[in-house]
Amino acid sequence: MRYPSLADSSLMEWSKNAIEGRRSSIENEWEWVGSGPEFDISAVDALVEVFDLELEKFTNGTKAGDRDLLEGHLAAVLHPALEDVPMNVIDDPGFWRYLSARFWDFVYWRESQAFTVDNAAKYRVYIDAKNADSCVVLRMFRRATIALENGDYRLAYAIAEGTDFWRSHILRVRTSSAPVLAQAFIMEQEQNRKKTDDLRPYASRLNRMWANVVLNVYDDDDATALLVELRDVKL
Repeated sequence: MRYPSLADSSLMEWSKNAIEGRRSSIENEWEWVGSGPEFDISAVDALVEVFDLELEKFTNGTKAGDRDLLEGHLAAVLHPALEDVPMNVIDDPGFWRYLSARFWDFVYWRESQAFTVDNAAKYRVYIDAKNADSCVVLRMFRRATIALENGDYRLAYAIAEGTDFWRSHILRVRTSSAPVLAQAFIMEQEQNRKKTDDLRPYASRLNRMWANVVLNVYDDDDATALLVELRDVKL
């Protein structure tokens, strides 16, 4: 596939200008790479419009404080448009840098505290695609991939105020490599919400299981039983 790719240096220079109020079109910054059928740029154009509309509705709504909730809902919008993209494209940070620029308004809003003119090191992690659990658009794709069950993305946005849950206990740990287990963990948290101080030791017990058990092969029943067992451990 021929697809758009954006160099790290180009993205950082473009983003600096955007933060300073000198935002320009990204069209002159990226280039086509690869071979074969072309990635459908028009699909991204349509998604950008959806993202912008949902962001406007959300910021004017009653749940404007829960930014992670909108991230989950839009992850479910993003994923279907990209799920058939070849793996070599998905693995290319340049592709996600391009998408970071295209979805700039949402990315900037989602991590607004990090985007300051004088500290590129603070915000680049959210756009350069070098850390899959931090780059906003890439982590949204991963989130939807993990949550998808029988065509349903509900689990991507099932946890209210779920920033720490998703980043610390799903995306940044091996649980992300076992969708069945991750889905069971999401449902467990949805039904039996634990506060942060209780969730962390619970999640740590789950993470330690990877040292001795191949959790990737667990089915729904196995995963649920394991989580109940770990939840009921008395310290």
